[in-house]
Amino acid sequence: PTGDINKPTLQPWMFKEFTFTYRVFERNPYYYAVDQAGNQLPYIDKIVSTIVDTEVYQMKVIAGEADVAWCETHFANYPLYKENEEEGGYRTILMPGIKGSEVAYALNLNHPDPIMRKIFQDIRFRRALSLAINREEINDTVYFGFAVPRQATIIPTARYYKEEWGEKHPYARYDPDEANRLLDEMGLTERDKDGFRKRPDGKTALLIIEYGADLGQTRTTVHELV
Repeated sequence: PTGDINKPTLQPWMFKEFTFTYRVFERNPYYYAVDQAGNQLPYIDKIVSTIVDTEVYQMKVIAGEADVAWCETHFANYPLYKENEEEGGYRTILMPGIKGSEVAYALNLNHPDPIMRKIFQDIRFRRALSLAINREEINDTVYFGFAVPRQATIIPTARYYKEEWGEKHPYARYDPDEANRLLDEMGLTERDKDGFRKRPDGKTALLIIEYGADLGQTRTTVHELV
């Protein structure tokens, strides 16, 4: 069970208290990792995590009431955090991510609609979709220029990373003309009265994006731009 404080763990901290308003974690004395000097990790003996709603969380962050905050510190609020640093007595640090991409799209190649399934399985459609995404605009609008526009792949710090998989991927550029050419080549040339492309059966082609509502406003804004 999630709230079982007696269950074994390989994590650096162990559950000591578990409620709906806060959680307490204590240092795992059997944690396997050590630092370069041979000192056992982690350094911190105790963590108290307070659970509040998003609005209260943001107010506590800018008031400097937390030793560390990251779970709900969405990038959309980055200017808010920066402008309150001095008064709140804290620092805003941009941490390098460990994910291959902040936002990535995976098409359902087994879509229950046979027409959409055939469209999604055509690599030309997937290439067109990638070429139609303006990653530079998303970076400037949502991430204030701090992101690296690229294709979803492993992180650049991986020793086997190749630039042609990420920033220099041939389909990571913004090229709407080539995207339209690929869609025309597929035979998706008919359009409805609003200018949207039609499926082979005459219906308007719709691409429905499903994502978790708990992923935050930053990712929601990205989806809207796409």
